Amino acid sequence: MTQIPRRGNMPLSLLALVVAATLTACASGGGGDGLAFAPLPGDLANPPADATYKAEIRRTSMGVPHIKADTWGGAGYGYGYAQAQDNLCTMADSFLTYRGERSQYFGADTPLAYPGTLGAQKNIDADFFHRHTISGDVLKKMVDAQSDDMKQLVAGFTAGYNRYVRDAKAGAGGAGAANAACRTEAWVQPITTDDIYRRMYAANIVAGYVNFLSQIANAAPPAPVASSKVAARGRKEQQALQLAALDLRLHEVRVGGKGGVGSNVYGFGTAGTGDSSPLLFGNPHWYWRGPDRFYQAQLTIPGKLNVSGASFLGVPVVQIGFNDNVAWSHTVSKARRFGLYELKLAAGDATSYMRDGRAVKMQPSEITVKVKQGNGTLASVTRTLYKSEYGPLINQWDASTAFTIRDINADNYRSFRNWLRWSQAKSLDEFAAIQREEAAVPWVNTVAVGRGSPKAWYADIGAVPNVSADQLANCASTSPVATALRASVRPRRSSTARAAPATGRPMPTRCSRAPSARRACPACCATTSWRT
Repeated sequence: MTQIPRRGNMPLSLLALVVAATLTACASGGGGDGLAFAPLPGDLANPPADATYKAEIRRTSMGVPHIKADTWGGAGYGYGYAQAQDNLCTMADSFLTYRGERSQYFGADTPLAYPGTLGAQKNIDADFFHRHTISGDVLKKMVDAQSDDMKQLVAGFTAGYNRYVRDAKAGAGGAGAANAACRTEAWVQPITTDDIYRRMYAANIVAGYVNFLSQIANAAPPAPVASSKVAARGRKEQQALQLAALDLRLHEVRVGGKGGVGSNVYGFGTAGTGDSSPLLFGNPHWYWRGPDRFYQAQLTIPGKLNVSGASFLGVPVVQIGFNDNVAWSHTVSKARRFGLYELKLAAGDATSYMRDGRAVKMQPSEITVKVKQGNGTLASVTRTLYKSEYGPLINQWDASTAFTIRDINADNYRSFRNWLRWSQAKSLDEFAAIQREEAAVPWVNTVAVGRGSPKAWYADIGAVPNVSADQLANCASTSPVATALRASVRPRRSSTARAAPATGRPMPTRCSRAPSARRACPACCATTSWRT
């Protein structure tokens, strides 16, 4: 996709329109267009109480929706409706993923319908992973960190999606024919705002936790074994078995796994274009299917927002795009967004680790997942998964040592606020200031240009572990996992990002000293704490 600001003072014009529609939703569940909608069973049937949303959706000859509303909630409402109208089956399927309910409808061992950034995982592992990493406390922090404008967008988006689900279930206005493959399925359901926040959070962690999805979902303390067997096996043999189980090839870990995704973006200042306007060419190579694919739209709130671009399905803000004043695009950053911590366990207690000479209990979560059986009945599968203060445990765990993963973006709740502020930026200087202030872009670098500015901006400013090459090389651990991690840190080919002739400079993150007894292996060593 190409994002190019128009030359001079020419307005961004709308292409030929072939479809126009106005949507209205009220708390009663009825539409303002004279149509009535029968409520579905359950608490999720209706839009939020005491809320009224209205949006105008117009489509170009290529089907791109242009959504206009007077409020943030109305803009979200139109965007949620349009996304569902075009992608109901994909979105409904993905909400099951982020809620951890795939096994209930599709069985435990069936692989994900749309691997995308998650890879070809089994439903059962995806369910436990998402229940564990996007737990209730995490979700609350995600919600609490959002601005009022974002909360209204999410609430409206949820209501718009639910409005279309009701349309599709009832076959109203031709909605059923557009999504006939799934509209009558039990797993196509109304959602809550929590489903949108889960989806947004899931987008943040694809360069960290997601690379260890099955290892997190299957992490368990070691089963007691006879002491003679332990002695016979030997420590080195145990670690070799652990490393083989982890299948640790971190030089291949990147967003998208082995899917071959990668992007290009070129930003030209006026010295490069030869006239008074800079130029941006964005060419993201990404997924064609599934919830991670880009969805293109324009969102307008007169006097507040006028942005065109693309976002992942289920995300209510533009992530790559342009407004009247700035244009930006992304490529995947090669900076690693996670680290593994080696925990020395307390004697005789495989679920406590030593920190500063004291034993610290891991936090257990007993999670039960419903699983559809071959005969159609449901069975329950329960696992107890653990977190340390650094993050979830992975399945590298014996009686004396365990490994836990820390994802820098697990505590980054600012990323979508950053994108929303960019959508409203009035100059390239303001755009750059927002990126510096938020330091929130999760796993991509950024190139941008601005109307009237001679410069092009490039920066990989975001949430990144502040770990130097010396720290990594001097990490004390000699375990096979640490050795594999150190060996994996080498120059790698990455997406292309170019800004010419003037570029921005990244703002380094800050660190502080942490107790020396805290040993990180090795992507975040003992002397580093992370700024989030």
